[in-house]
Amino acid sequence: MISKNRKYLISFPLLTLSMLLADTSAEAGGLAGIVMDPDGKPLANAIVAANAMTPERTANGDAVRHITRTDANGRFVMSDLPGGAYGATVTFPHLAPVFAGKLSIPVEGVLDNQSFQLGRGAATIEGTLRAASGTLPDGLVVAAERISTDQGDVFFGEILRGRFQLSLLPGQYVVAAKARGWSSIGLQKNIAATSGTMVLDLSLHREQGSAPLLAAEIEAMETADQEVRNRWIQSQDAAHQQEMAEVDAKNEARIKEIIREHGWPSADLVGQRAVHAAWVLVQHASPALLKACLPGMKAAADRGELPWSTVALSIDRDLMHDGKKQLYGSQVYSGTAREVVLYPVEDEAHLDERRANVGLGPIAEYKAELLNFYQPAPAGK
Repeated sequence: MISKNRKYLISFPLLTLSMLLADTSAEAGGLAGIVMDPDGKPLANAIVAANAMTPERTANGDAVRHITRTDANGRFVMSDLPGGAYGATVTFPHLAPVFAGKLSIPVEGVLDNQSFQLGRGAATIEGTLRAASGTLPDGLVVAAERISTDQGDVFFGEILRGRFQLSLLPGQYVVAAKARGWSSIGLQKNIAATSGTMVLDLSLHREQGSAPLLAAEIEAMETADQEVRNRWIQSQDAAHQQEMAEVDAKNEARIKEIIREHGWPSADLVGQRAVHAAWVLVQHASPALLKACLPGMKAAADRGELPWSTVALSIDRDLMHDGKKQLYGSQVYSGTAREVVLYPVEDEAHLDERRANVGLGPIAEYKAELLNFYQPAPAGK
């Protein structure tokens, strides 16, 4: 995060995936074809997904996903696709997946004779799936959404006896698990050509906690926080700076009351969106409140309710407030000639290694992202 003033930080949104198996019966367009292994032979039981460029949404905002498997002859048919532009993905354990973008599905009829051949040399992500209730929900899917300029490149994995497996091409992905009313946090992972097997455990929590009105209040506070910061970024003037300070003070007073009554808000209480919203509010609160909340944030990360990559930013900010060197290089300020400068970092030679351990990308990529996101104020202002 970058700013001349340490409090004037805007949060990058929590990475999440909205994915749900299709539940439609109306006749529409279709997609059909064959999937082959690297030797050109028909491949049975491969997962085929058709992802609309403009996804349909359920009443609670989830994207409707259309997923099927190939038969014994490697063939598949989908007949429930509203006409439009789609991306299709095909996955199979330990084989390199396939992505086909910009498929035009007719409003009526079938886009037929599509051929997909998987390759060799895929990287693998695998791990354990856990649910706060102790029992995994029905209709569970695990997917990796590639961070790219393409659309529809969402790859689905196999689930068996509480474990999942995803085979992916090199690239950056957000990996998450989803079922109706349940989700894990989305975790960003960088898959290199030589990644081999990466272990990643996912914890699912209810999307709506036991206190929905409290959750709505926390999320509304975060909305106000982000709106005023966006206005300040655009203007960089004293009036918006004062407005931001007033919003921060009001939010801090209320979040203190909530934490005094409930402790750090858990997903069971307010759901995962509000857990992240509470983190944003505390990031923009006083150093004393941040320090007091760190144990609760770390416990939430251990439960899978916050990404460790998110908590790492809070750890760094707390160290910076104490005049100590940061660990993960998340705290930066604007320099001259459109550059970002790190506040002092402990053992900078191993910075990227520590960042990778908590799910953060290389520091050079982080700096580049910040330069694209912000227009740093000239030095001395």
